[in-house]
Amino acid sequence: MFNAHHIHLDKEYCLKVEGYPGTTPETPPHVYSHNIAERLVHGPLTAQMLLETVTFHMPGLKIAEFEYRATNPLFANTELTINAKWTDKQTIKVWCQNNDGIVGMTGIVTIV
Repeated sequence: MFNAHHIHLDKEYCLKVEGYPGTTPETPPHVYSHNIAERLVHGPLTAQMLLETVTFHMPGLKIAEFEYRATNPLFANTELTINAKWTDKQTIKVWCQNNDGIVGMTGIVTIV
């Protein structure tokens, strides 16, 4: 049975039941790299980070609409980068990616 909450909270469940990449107590230390992770980052948390990045850099900005889409899993204990780019005077494209350049979430922020 799939339980979405377990993939965010329970490393063993995420690894052994859902089959996501990661380490276990049996994994030799030299095998661990930034490509191997554990629990999944919660999608709405990632979406919130995208929005907070925009408002942090542009306080007072009035957001009219926000659309987002998860594209790949993002994992806990890995470095993630939030990016943003104006596409026109009212639209900002945002995305979150890991150090390998894999984009985990994209979004469009439309301002008033």
